[in-house]
Amino acid sequence: MKKTALLIAFVAIASIMVFACSKSTEPDPEPEVFDPPTGLSYITYQDSVKLTWNASPDEADSGFAGYKVYHRINADFSTVNIDSMEPYFTGTIVTGTQTTLTGLSSTSKHYFTTRAIKINGSVTTLSNKSNTVDTSPTIWFSDTLWESTGGDSIYCAVDFDEQVVYPMDLAYLTFIDLYLGIDDSNYLTLKSPSLFGAEWSSRVANIKRLGIATDGLASFGSTSGGIGTAPSQTLTQPGTSFAIKIGSHYTKFYFVNFVGGAYPNRGIYFQAAYQEVDDYDRF
Repeated sequence: MKKTALLIAFVAIASIMVFACSKSTEPDPEPEVFDPPTGLSYITYQDSVKLTWNASPDEADSGFAGYKVYHRINADFSTVNIDSMEPYFTGTIVTGTQTTLTGLSSTSKHYFTTRAIKINGSVTTLSNKSNTVDTSPTIWFSDTLWESTGGDSIYCAVDFDEQVVYPMDLAYLTFIDLYLGIDDSNYLTLKSPSLFGAEWSSRVANIKRLGIATDGLASFGSTSGGIGTAPSQTLTQPGTSFAIKIGSHYTKFYFVNFVGGAYPNRGIYFQAAYQEVDDYDRF
């Protein structure tokens, strides 16, 4: 009887040791890894930003639930640990590959990234982050400029900061950012106020042609490398968008169409997006 009891005890101990050894040598299962969305991009409007991205290659997998969009103000996500993203989640899982975020301040920079999400029962898995984009909503307005050759009282100049048009009168010297003049061939030309005369030398505007605006004022997300030493005047063409910098602010200027009659009574109808954030060329 004693031998039988000892044998049972030995077998039990041996089983425990084998189980313990086998458990300790097996590696922990690897967490599920799946691909994030790619190509995150933006279109900026007056108080909102439309985000679009390319779908995750794993979108057809079981449990795929969509995408989580993250938003951070005045700082990117480079210092945010991947496991500490939740405070920046915008609150709604997006089932498509685009979303529009509204009510954004035009005095701040806004950073965005997105992750794919799978939900299988009680297990939630998130992909890595997509690329990060940044922008800031702008102040939009529209008006008409008339060519300056029409006379001293002609409203040929614009103050982007206050969204007002003026004549080229020295009383408005510190406000005027751009005026509509002509070149040597009498073609309508957007000009820096500094070209109007010696008294205006401090009001230097750099003007960069961005191209034909297929999406109107929302076309072109930035100046594509800044303005630098861009010209201080440029010919105009309906449907064209320009980036203008004076001082520390950028404006996107969209030439909609001609108005008025013949020289010297020609004008242009324009739309503009004024960037309130200093030295920031994202529109």
